[in-house]
Amino acid sequence: MQVMAGTETGFLHENMPSQHSGYVQKPGFSQGATVAELLQTNAVLPSLMEYVDGVLVEKTGRTLQHGLVQGNLSSEWLKFVKANQRKGKVLVSPPCATVEQIRRPDVAYMTVELAEQYGMPAILPQSFP
Repeated sequence: MQVMAGTETGFLHENMPSQHSGYVQKPGFSQGATVAELLQTNAVLPSLMEYVDGVLVEKTGRTLQHGLVQGNLSSEWLKFVKANQRKGKVLVSPPCATVEQIRRPDVAYMTVELAEQYGMPAILPQSFP
């Protein structure tokens, strides 16, 4: 894993072990802020990033196979939603918050009730059902 420290000229890379296997730590995004603080400021989570243990981290290791499975799953789920006349939304990699983390499930279903309660915020302030 690489830990990245910001500089005025870009990023410095250091090979360091981390408890977040499969992630690359990134600077910024109010490091150390609570999830509640980030949600209050309407923070926008950068693409392919998650906020884990007070650190903004990039999901790494995504492959063509991963993308294929994610695409197939979202497509099949959307077919199910339409065939069963559901009104919710199938979302790909949507950010959602728990008490301590902001994660991006590969595919999620946003119920009508969640959409009515929260609209379409930058980060859903709870986990998907």
